[in-house]
Amino acid sequence: MASIVSFVAVGEMVDYCCSKASTLAFYEGLTQELRHFYAAFNVLTIIVHSLWVDTPMIKGLTDYQSTFR
Repeated sequence: MASIVSFVAVGEMVDYCCSKASTLAFYEGLTQELRHFYAAFNVLTIIVHSLWVDTPMIKGLTDYQSTFR
């Protein structure tokens, strides 16, 4: 499970962004390895880039946005 922050770093969440970017890099590398080194074309890989999952980690952001609705 990756995140939309796999593609862009956000201030004060650099460690989280880096972990998600590494998830994307692992997915891409694993997919290429399975196809080109092992010819495992029947093995499928998938990655999910979710946008928002309502968790306590983003509570400050979602509370801030709800004041403008």
